[in-house]
Amino acid sequence: MSTWNKLTRVNKTRKDHKCAATGRTIPSGSSCWNYRGEYEGEFQNWHMCDEAKEFMDANPSLFNDPDGYECAYVGEMLDEAKHRGDRPKGIVTTAILSVAEAAGLAVLNL
Repeated sequence: MSTWNKLTRVNKTRKDHKCAATGRTIPSGSSCWNYRGEYEGEFQNWHMCDEAKEFMDANPSLFNDPDGYECAYVGEMLDEAKHRGDRPKGIVTTAILSVAEAAGLAVLNL
């Protein structure tokens, strides 16, 4: 199975990596996403933290530029959302809130 030009899930990293979107360290033993492939004739291999990937998945309209976008743009938009006080809802956050609400637990809007 080829992993060329694909973003794949890494369940447990063997070493620390730097998130290409946020610039933060992804500690060893953490889950993340890894991209391997070619873009504009150059080989690329980078990692992205779960938080940045969830933000991209939750906000697809922000990343539909046909010319592509810089990875750091994801981190900038995520930081802006946090600075405004928005609570970026990603896959994990939405799932947790759904389970809590279904169980009848009070959910605070932080």
